[in-house]
Amino acid sequence: MSLEATSVSDDPLSMLAAPTELAAAAPPAPPPPPYAPPPPMDPVVTFLGRSAPKKLHGESSVPATEEGVRMLASCGAWRAAASLSERLLSQSHPVDKLLRLRWSYIVALLKLREVARAEREMTLLGDLHAESWQYEGYPGIYPGCTGSMVPYSLHLLHALLPAYSGKFDHALARLYTLLASEAEAASGSAGAGGGLARRTQVVLAIVNVLCALHDYPNAATHLEQIILEVQSSAAEEASEPGATDEDETAKYPTAPKSLTPLLALLARVYLQLGNLAAAADALQRLEASLGAPDASVVLRVTRGMLQMARSQYSTALAEFEAARALEPANALAANNAAVCQLYCGALTDAIGTLEAQLKADPCGMHEVIVSNLSALYQMREGGGAAKEVLERLVVATSTDDFDMGVLKLDEPK
Repeated sequence: MSLEATSVSDDPLSMLAAPTELAAAAPPAPPPPPYAPPPPMDPVVTFLGRSAPKKLHGESSVPATEEGVRMLASCGAWRAAASLSERLLSQSHPVDKLLRLRWSYIVALLKLREVARAEREMTLLGDLHAESWQYEGYPGIYPGCTGSMVPYSLHLLHALLPAYSGKFDHALARLYTLLASEAEAASGSAGAGGGLARRTQVVLAIVNVLCALHDYPNAATHLEQIILEVQSSAAEEASEPGATDEDETAKYPTAPKSLTPLLALLARVYLQLGNLAAAADALQRLEASLGAPDASVVLRVTRGMLQMARSQYSTALAEFEAARALEPANALAANNAAVCQLYCGALTDAIGTLEAQLKADPCGMHEVIVSNLSALYQMREGGGAAKEVLERLVVATSTDDFDMGVLKLDEPK
């Protein structure tokens, strides 16, 4: 087979152009620039699909006031909050303001796990019931004011503080003294609403300490008692002359707003105790106290936890997913959903659930979420690179009180 010629002329000399023709030709195009690869993408940006949110505040970006301390605390900038509180405490302020600043400073120190410093700061206050903390001692500054100027939150923190250093018995002794004081004050007053709210706070602190000691039976007993008090108080309010059938308290005399977290906590304490029947009973009481149970995130999560205890992981997963649909940023629902997916053999889905939680709320990350996701990465081939990205995300977005140690829990010893 012959190839067909591609030239326009058979004369080989015609390929040589005249000098005049060369002068008229266009100049050659410049060579292309050397190839420059694009800069590597930040792996955190790749993971989130956007830039990592910046930490909101430093000490210099807020006013040097109590409000500035609150702003720093609200975004987890505890080091800056401690520094600003300490600076403000060195200045002259009214006594009640100094007490509030001292509370803020101690809380910030505890968030930073500087327990010894927090205890020293509390010791500086001395006896919180002393006359020096009474309004009557400063008539020129607080004319007409009587009683203690110590915030109740500071009394509660003082009672709970020994638990942070493992002195649980000491903390319980203080908390029971505080509870007895509140009960005595309530018995001598006509309106016990405020006293009940305070007693509920103390009982919850006692329950936390008892759970730390794994004393779940006593924790459940305290919760049952305060729940009865809340129900009785709500029933009394519902029976007052001004209450009508249209009132929320008349429809649901168990006062769901105050009872919901208490009954949910009671069910979870019974789950820790292994008493599934009692946990189911608490859950039924919670359902009965709500007007629309299936619309309650707390109820759906607690119901899912009960199903997990029964090893009904698919049913539990449906409850957790329903809770996430109601509240997408709910970390407890996301974490438990991932646990159920893992038990159902869906490792990829479990990883995706926890990753979605971090993407939705990177600044509100929880240590358990990060620890579990780190462990799941180790179960997957190539998980080391993903764990490195997770570490960078934590460094970029976590609050000052985040425990970085959770990233090392699964490393080989």
